[in-house]
Amino acid sequence: MHRVLIYVRASSARECFAYFILSCVLSWVVWTPVLLVSRRHELGDLLIIGSFGPSVAAIFLSYRGVRVSGSRLFSRLICFSLTLLLCWVVLVGHAILWDELHLSVGAKLLLLLPSAIPAWIVSTGFSRDGGIRATMRTLLVPRPVVWHALALFLFPLLLHLTATATRIQGGTVHQPRVVGSGPTFFLLVVVELGYAFFVGGGVSEEPGWRGFLLPRLQDRFNPLVASLLVLDSVGTMARTA
Repeated sequence: MHRVLIYVRASSARECFAYFILSCVLSWVVWTPVLLVSRRHELGDLLIIGSFGPSVAAIFLSYRGVRVSGSRLFSRLICFSLTLLLCWVVLVGHAILWDELHLSVGAKLLLLLPSAIPAWIVSTGFSRDGGIRATMRTLLVPRPVVWHALALFLFPLLLHLTATATRIQGGTVHQPRVVGSGPTFFLLVVVELGYAFFVGGGVSEEPGWRGFLLPRLQDRFNPLVASLLVLDSVGTMARTA
């Protein structure tokens, strides 16, 4: 396996090709059996596990075998535990607020499984491997902070604007039945932001597409072309799904 990684890392083109193939394989290895089983059982929500293929592929291909000095296993365990709890609360809260999944107690407990995936991915920011840590550290220390903060506040604003435009045009806005004002609305915003971050692409995909693939494409193309190629790659994978 080490020789394979050395061969892949010999050129950015090989890394990009290997990354795209591995992302698709990891995602469909999960999606295929879940789709088959979910026709008979309450397991459809486990499809979100497959969406973590891009980030898992990035972690695998980022491995360098060079240990970072000063790395502590305790820090990673704390990060994993806190993220696991937070993600599970977000997933359960999302199901309750939208009242769409009608999850049984057993199904809610099963949400610990998809919660463990983003918890593990976020905790790789404390990885002892230098390559993995360099790729995933931005999940814990975003830079520049100003642009990330702007994106954070723009997200609910854009959702509100699109919902308003839909209502003006006479369309129907799909929203939770519990939406109101005050604490309930604030809870909805927090849960939906958490859902978007943990399983809606923030942790499951962006560390791979933007953190791993984009810099390597920029070794061969200008930023605009590289970004368009990433967009096309994401679109291709979405169409296969």
